[in-house]
Formats: sequence, C-alpha cells, structure tokens
Amino acid sequence: MIEVLVALMIVSVGLLGMAALITEAHKNIQETRQRATALHLANDIVARMTANAGGLASYHGSVSAQNNQPPVLCSGNNANCSPAQVAAFDLWQWSSNLIGSSSKNSGDSNIGGLIAPVACISVTNTDQVELEIAWRGKYPRSDSRTNDCGDDDADFKSPANIKNDLRRMLIIKTRINV
Repeated sequence: MIEVLVALMIVSVGLLGMAALITEAHKNIQETRQRATALHLANDIVARMTANAGGLASYHGSVSAQNNQPPVLCSGNNANCSPAQVAAFDLWQWSSNLIGSSSKNSGDSNIGGLIAPVACISVTNTDQVELEIAWRGKYPRSDSRTNDCGDDDADFKSPANIKNDLRRMLIIKTRINV
C-alpha cells in the first residue's frame, strides 16, 4: 500500500511539473509571436525606406496609432509622387499594419498587429536609421532599457504600476545608401 502511495506521489509531482511547463510554454508562444510580428514589420518599413532613399528624412518621427490617410495615395498608376509623399503613404500603410487594422476578425476587431505598439524612427547623418518598435507584453518582467520610445507609457505598466515592466522592444540600426 505504501508503494502505491509513493508511486502516486511521484506521478502527481510529475503531472504538476508538466502542467507548469505547458503554462510557461503558452506564455512564451505569445511573446514569440509578437516578437516575430515586430521583426516582420521592421523589415517591411526598412525595405520601404530603402526603396525611397531620396525621402529618407521624411520617415523621421514616431508612430503610436494609425496615421491619417495622406492627401495623395502613392500606389498603382499614381507615379508622380514626391519622395516625401511616398514616405507619408508608406507610414500610413505601415502604421495600419503595426496596429493590425489591415486584418480583421469576424467581430471586426484588429488582428495581426502588435499589442499597444509605439514605433520611433530616427534618421541621422542623412543615411543612419534607428528603428525602435515597442509593444505590450503579456506578462511583467523587468526592463532596464533607457530608450525613449514608449518610455513610461501607461500601456506598458502592469497592475503593480511598475514603469515599463510590460514593454517589449525591437531595436534595429542600419544604414541606407542615399
């Protein structure tokens, strides 16, 4: 009888361990999905900036919500756009992808973007680009970064009200030949 109890105890500890492992895996899947989305979005805007190197300075700034539709839509047959107009159009399209408004579910809710995203694009020395994308993680963890992008944003505080403990960041520094 004691052997059966010991065996049950060992099996129950193993099952509890498996449950904890599955729970942790689900947490990491969400975090990984958001990081992969941020990386895809970063590649998208860098490609757009590379294609429009003449308007590189027009990309400088921050994006925290969907930009307003630009007055000139530089797509399709409208090839008479200036580099600044192309940049405004690119940022408008990219911001809608950032928040996921280009993909909707059956309830007309945004899907596919990042959670509470903030993006900062810095263009210096006419060809140096630093892209920072910050978004809200699902679980608190310490954030020792000193970057200004999304710093102390209310969306990045957990219920414990700790500064940036839900902020996740992707930072890319690159050079785009003009």
